[in-house]
Amino acid sequence: MAIELPDSTSTSTPVIKSQRIGEVARIALVRWEQRPMLKDNKEVINTRTGKPRYEMIVHGLALPGTTAMAGIGDRQEVPAPGTPCRFILRGGGFGQWIEARKSHRGNKLLVGDIVIRTIEFAQAYDAQGAPKGSRISDQAEVERLPRSTTIGFYGPITLETGADPAVIAAAEAAYRAWQDNQRIEAAGDDDDEFA
Repeated sequence: MAIELPDSTSTSTPVIKSQRIGEVARIALVRWEQRPMLKDNKEVINTRTGKPRYEMIVHGLALPGTTAMAGIGDRQEVPAPGTPCRFILRGGGFGQWIEARKSHRGNKLLVGDIVIRTIEFAQAYDAQGAPKGSRISDQAEVERLPRSTTIGFYGPITLETGADPAVIAAAEAAYRAWQDNQRIEAAGDDDDEFA
């Protein structure tokens, strides 16, 4: 039987979106990484410092109790428990991650620790990116805003020590699979006749 190839063979982990007040995202931590923010394949520069801006990517496995949507592009759904997913934290979210780490086990993270983000309020922004009005704590009020309004959704990030052995084992297996993939990519495949 013929195998149809998709347009792109690259895959990406679904991103947890913040879209509604009251949403909760719970993941078992697999790994995190800090990287420069990109726009149109160019680093975003902080206009005040002249240095690149960074974002924090927190990779994990979805846990029961997650109500936030995750996806790539237009395909969005609440991830089933065990589904690989990630947060992309910028600005205030990046700062919350740093503060949560400081108060968690002396800034020591372990694979399988629980990362929780609960959306508590929204903020509307004008075309220049300045806050427009006060914080919004009612989803019905958010839904009454014009569709052209830029809205950010915010809430605390908390870290908990992983306690479920099955969840920790699944997160550790995902971490090891990522490590194995990194080793393969670093080594290259000199025997690949198609490379």
